Amino acid sequence: MIEDENGWFVCNSELGEVWWERPEGETERIYIGGYVRGLAIRENVLYVGVSMSRNADTFDSRVRGGKIVAFDISTGSRIGERALPVTEVYDIVALPDRASTLVLLVRLLSGELQRLSRANRVYQDATAILRNENVRLKLALGLPTS
Repeated sequence: MIEDENGWFVCNSELGEVWWERPEGETERIYIGGYVRGLAIRENVLYVGVSMSRNADTFDSRVRGGKIVAFDISTGSRIGERALPVTEVYDIVALPDRASTLVLLVRLLSGELQRLSRANRVYQDATAILRNENVRLKLALGLPTS
């Protein structure tokens, strides 16, 4: 469920619809097909996440995978869709402008890089300890250490 100045939008996954409750009280049902999961709004466009149904006979059999469908809120018309390389969508998020999104990604990836660097140091330390132990064992057994 999501709300903006145009009303409330609710996923009805069982029927493959989005219910749009407008401020003046009228409800519009927008048939999407598939298992609707996740709503986001940005710049007067409603984005709907769609999963392939686990119950193939329940929905339109043409829904073969996950996708995002876009609607122009001002006209209520479908303006496009994009297939995703997944079968299930759990949620979608409308990110801010491109520059803010890139800054967010840089922060996220910087943190991930630091985490991986720490893990690599731990791995390198553990490997060095095992190599030293291996050399000690070879020396104790009178084996060549090269």
